[in-house]
Amino acid sequence: MTTNYLVWTLAGLCVGLTLVGVELMRRWSTRRLLDLPNARSSHTRPTPRGGGLPLMVVAIGCWKILLLLTAALLWPRHLTLLCGIGMVLVVSWLDDLYVLRFKTRLLVHLAAALLVLLASPPPIAVLLPGLGTIPLGLLAWPLALVWIAGMTNAYNFMDGIDGIAGVQGLVAGLAWVYLGSLVWAPLLGALGLYVAMACAAFLCFNWSPARIFMGDVGSATLGFLFAALPFVAEAGFPVRPTPLWVAGAAVVWPFVFDTGFTLVRRWRRGEDLTEAHRSHLYQRLVIAGWSHARTALLYLLWAATTAGLGLAMARGAAWSGPAGSVWAVVSGILVWALVVVVERRGAGAKR
Repeated sequence: MTTNYLVWTLAGLCVGLTLVGVELMRRWSTRRLLDLPNARSSHTRPTPRGGGLPLMVVAIGCWKILLLLTAALLWPRHLTLLCGIGMVLVVSWLDDLYVLRFKTRLLVHLAAALLVLLASPPPIAVLLPGLGTIPLGLLAWPLALVWIAGMTNAYNFMDGIDGIAGVQGLVAGLAWVYLGSLVWAPLLGALGLYVAMACAAFLCFNWSPARIFMGDVGSATLGFLFAALPFVAEAGFPVRPTPLWVAGAAVVWPFVFDTGFTLVRRWRRGEDLTEAHRSHLYQRLVIAGWSHARTALLYLLWAATTAGLGLAMARGAAWSGPAGSVWAVVSGILVWALVVVVERRGAGAKR
């Protein structure tokens, strides 16, 4: 059996097992794990959650089978990534079941991030659009820890309406199929493929109106995975900076920007940043009258656009040249357009 045939056979298996697993979880959660609507919810009826558990278990399980069959399971970068994902998955599932303290979850996120970085150290410099090479020095490690733990929680924050976390996982997973081939890491590309296939299957249940939610076990684990992958893939280039780290951020840019914009906005207003809220851009669109499906499609388009730009630059021109300028301009236009739409729709809703 050739490696390509094996990869695609497991991808098909991933789709089938995810469909079965999510349906079984939906039936179990209907009796045991319902998400009840409250003042800050975007849904109006009790809905089972926890669908992210079979999604992640199947995707990571298929990848583990691939690693076993290719004798790559015990490679330090692969093994630490598996362990880190497992740590985040377990603590997130426990949070879904029992509601853990944020500090407890954050400590596990940081420990999982540190474990991954021990085998895949952060680069000593990064290439930024329009700015060229930026040396990081001793800041590389704390910035890497903040990025991984921050993205883990940002993805969780963004999973607030039907379909949005699934479409972002689909786009980012497919982008990593290409990024893996770009840096001669086809096994990481296969992981991206399995995550994308599992997210596509999950969307059959999570598209509006959702029959099951992803839960923290899915959203936080996806966030950790996409935040850690650039370091694992780039570990072979510790001295020569590559655009891979920024390309990895580009494929999840809508979630990065929405979370950062919302945190800054709430901080400037003097709000408690740890308090639950409904002020993310996507939430405000829904409050202003957009449907869950329409909002998720908008974020799908945004993610696909920024991911495409990131992949193009990772392949071609230097980030300090025209490609970096294009990325900055297009991303800026998309962000400006989204903010304008949200503000106008919000103002119309208030009137």
